[in-house]
Amino acid sequence: IYSQTGVRGLYRGFPAGLVGSSLSWGLYFYLYNHCKGFLSDFRGSTGPIEHWTSSILASLAVQTLLCPLWVVKLNQQLGQTESFWSGGRSLFMKEGIKGLYRGLVPSYWTCSHLAIQFVIYEHLMKDSPSHASSVIAATVISKSVATVLTSPIEVVKVRLRSNTVSVSANIRSICSEIWKAEGVVGFYRGVSTALIRIL
Repeated sequence: IYSQTGVRGLYRGFPAGLVGSSLSWGLYFYLYNHCKGFLSDFRGSTGPIEHWTSSILASLAVQTLLCPLWVVKLNQQLGQTESFWSGGRSLFMKEGIKGLYRGLVPSYWTCSHLAIQFVIYEHLMKDSPSHASSVIAATVISKSVATVLTSPIEVVKVRLRSNTVSVSANIRSICSEIWKAEGVVGFYRGVSTALIRIL
C-alpha cells in the first residue's frame, strides 16, 4: 500500500471510520444503558442476563442504522473508490439499497462480540475496585476473548461487504470458499492485528 499510494493510502477511510466509531459507540452506550435500566426495573435485578440482552439489542440497532457507512468505508479502504460519497453513490446506482446493506446478516452475528465482551467485563469488575488498572485489565481481557471467539464471523462479514464479491454471494458460499482455500486459518485472518490494536 505504501509503495503505491504512500502514507495517504494507509489512512484510506479514516474520516468515515472516525465518524462511524463516534456515532456507533455513542448510540451503543445510550441504548445499552437505557435497555439495562428498563430490564433491571422490569426484572428487579441486574445480572448477566440484563447485561447480555441490553448489549444485543443495542448492537442490533447500531448495526442496522450504520451498516451503509461501514460498507462504503470498507470499500474505500480496499481502494475500490477514491472518496466516501462517490463510493456510496456508485454502489447505490449499481446495486440499489441492497448494496449498501451488504453483510448485514453476519454483522448481526457480530453483535455477540459486544455481548461477550460486556458480560465478561461486568463479571470481572463486579468485585474489583474501580481503579484505572482494574478497568484496563478487564477491558483488555474481555475484548481479547470476544475478538478471538467472533473472528470467523468478522472475516465472513468483511468478505461479503466488499464490492469485488458478487451481490448474490451468501454466507454459505463465502464460508465454503474460505474453507477450501485456507482451512480454519482463513477464518482467523487479521486476528493477531486486532489483538495488537486492543493493546
